[in-house]
Amino acid sequence: MQNKINLPSFLKYKSARNLTRLGRGNDGGYLIPKEDIERSEILISFGINDDWSFEKDFYSQKKIRVLAYDASINSFLFFKNIIKNLLKFYKPFLFINSCIVYFSYKQFFRGKIIHKQKFLSNKIGPNYFTLNDVLKEARSNKAFLKIDIEGDEYRVLEEILKNQKSITGLIIEFHDFDLNLDKVELFCNKFDLNVVHIHVNNFGQIIKNSLLPTVIEVTFSSTRELLNYFIQPHDLDMPNNKNEREIEINDFN
Repeated sequence: MQNKINLPSFLKYKSARNLTRLGRGNDGGYLIPKEDIERSEILISFGINDDWSFEKDFYSQKKIRVLAYDASINSFLFFKNIIKNLLKFYKPFLFINSCIVYFSYKQFFRGKIIHKQKFLSNKIGPNYFTLNDVLKEARSNKAFLKIDIEGDEYRVLEEILKNQKSITGLIIEFHDFDLNLDKVELFCNKFDLNVVHIHVNNFGQIIKNSLLPTVIEVTFSSTRELLNYFIQPHDLDMPNNKNEREIEINDFN
């Protein structure tokens, strides 16, 4: 598999001086500057599925409010998964893992750490929240955002720009990146926060002719502690798929 790619020049960045990794090893971990943690009053996370390791690590660094939005999960569904896997006597590890997920969910999401069964999108419906709705509910102008919503991120870029004065930092995963270069470029040009780290998700593919990745994880930050160059790969980076080689950024053109 090709493990070196080039990215468009509009994404060329300067690394933050004090990046730290939050979240589990491999898939689910992200690099953000420590200053962004310190200046944030609330963490708002969109798309958690069965992994809240990033949110847990963020909270361990600073005990602030956490709002997590994902309409695809809840405590009852995790409990149902325990019962379903209990019947699979030939796969006890599935039962054990489902128990771990359920009890981890029940332990973490309580008090000022809240999970809401809503999706972030501009779509109309009872299961959807706009970013305007979320920030109004959060009542804070110092919010750190994590967005991994499987393609719907392009539907909310305009709202991010409209609310950028309230955002201290942003982790966003761009899916089908190769098909949405214009949207990402327009967003980067209008967004006040700087790109301080990029990681290529190796669960995605590389397009043969352009050598562009289909999925990238981008860290935007309000920190001013920047180097004069980018570090790629960073020592804290890990391949999302631990069974495949890391995809490295060769250059920007």
